[in-house]
Amino acid sequence: MCGIFAYIGKNGLAQEIVLKGLKSLEYRGYDSWGIAAVKKNGLISLNRKTGKIGKAVLRSGTAANIAIGHTRWATHGGVSVKNAHPHLDCKGHLALIHNGIIENYSEIKIKLIKLGHRFLSDTDSEVAAHLVEEYYAKIGFQQAVIAAFREFKGLNAIIVLDARNKVFAAAKNGSPLIIGKGINENFLASDAHAILPYTRKLYF
Repeated sequence: MCGIFAYIGKNGLAQEIVLKGLKSLEYRGYDSWGIAAVKKNGLISLNRKTGKIGKAVLRSGTAANIAIGHTRWATHGGVSVKNAHPHLDCKGHLALIHNGIIENYSEIKIKLIKLGHRFLSDTDSEVAAHLVEEYYAKIGFQQAVIAAFREFKGLNAIIVLDARNKVFAAAKNGSPLIIGKGINENFLASDAHAILPYTRKLYF
C-alpha cells in the first residue's frame, strides 16, 4: 500500500515535515517517492526519486507552508521518476498524489487526450490530475476534485494541491486517509501513526 502525507501550516518547513512523515511510512513498502510544495512565489517545487527515502535530504532554500508527499509501489507503469508521484496538470498549477487503482483510467485518459491534455507518465494516477484540471476550469477547485473523484471506479484516495490558492483538497473511497488537526497547522496521512508526533486530534 502506498503512503500519503500532507501538511499545511505557517512555519516554512512544510517539505521537511512531509519528508519526515513519508519516512515514518516506509514500512508500507514502496519503490519511488516524491514531494510537491508551493514556494513563496506561487510555483510548485517538485522532488521525485526512485529508491529508498531513508537517508534523503531536500534541497535547501525552498521554504514552503504547504506540501504533499507520496511513496509508491509500481502498479501502472514501471519504476521511474516520471511515474513517481506527485503528478502535475498541464499548466503546473495542480499537483496530485493517489492511492489505489482507477479501474476506468484508460477511457478517461482517451477522453482527456482528445481535449488536448498531455501525459508524461504511464500511470493511472496522472489521469486524475488532468481530470481535476479539466473540471477546475469550469467549476472551481473544490468542486472539481469532487467531480473528478466521482468518475473513478475502484477504491481510491487522492490529495490535490492547488498552487494558485495554496490549499489542498482530499477525497477517499475505501483507501485510508486520516486528518490531523494541530494549532495553526493541519495534516493528512494514510496512517495515523505518521501524524501522532504532531497532534492527537485525529479524524478518520
